[in-house]
Amino acid sequence: TSIKPMALVAGKIMACIANIFTLFGLTVVSFVCSLFINGLLFKNSDGSMYIPEFVKAITDKQLFEGLSVINVVSSVFVFILGFIVYGLLAGVSGAMVSKIEEMAEGMKLFSFAMIIGAYIVIAYMSTAMTGNDWGVVTNFVYLFPLCSPFIVPASLFLGKMSVGLGLLSVGILLVTMVLLLYFVSGIYEYLIYYSGAPLKLKELIKLFRKKGGAK
Repeated sequence: TSIKPMALVAGKIMACIANIFTLFGLTVVSFVCSLFINGLLFKNSDGSMYIPEFVKAITDKQLFEGLSVINVVSSVFVFILGFIVYGLLAGVSGAMVSKIEEMAEGMKLFSFAMIIGAYIVIAYMSTAMTGNDWGVVTNFVYLFPLCSPFIVPASLFLGKMSVGLGLLSVGILLVTMVLLLYFVSGIYEYLIYYSGAPLKLKELIKLFRKKGGAK
């Protein structure tokens, strides 16, 4: 077709993002509706609407003292950019697969990247709950593009990190996204018709250089 590879890759990812946000929005609406129905069916002794304790806890005003418009916008941007970055990494992993039987082997890159990002954040949160501080390494957790999608949105939304650091995280994710999009679209056209032996990452890089980048 006359559609450029970069447009194809971007279109696939945008469609996935639209699907995710639609499901997320429907989940929020369903949650609010269920709370309202539950409150009407099971009222308090004084006749007022019943609100579960966990809902009161997560809507406590003290949790959102540092909330601002820029925090919310930055949180959403980090979430979207993080989703795109991992989507592009999945695209790179998929480029290493030519048969469905090779899917598990090809997805190792994506799985490895996600495990690294998630487990660093889990380790940081576990130590933070005990009162230990990682010092300068904390900034690495917030800025590393594999980690930031897991921790920055909530930290910004709750005002647990500075706006400047949040914006820097957005910038790094944006640069990472552009570089990955350029790389994936640069090899996508060739791989549509490829059916040979599974390619390794270094072979994809060589192919990218040979093809002269994205179109």
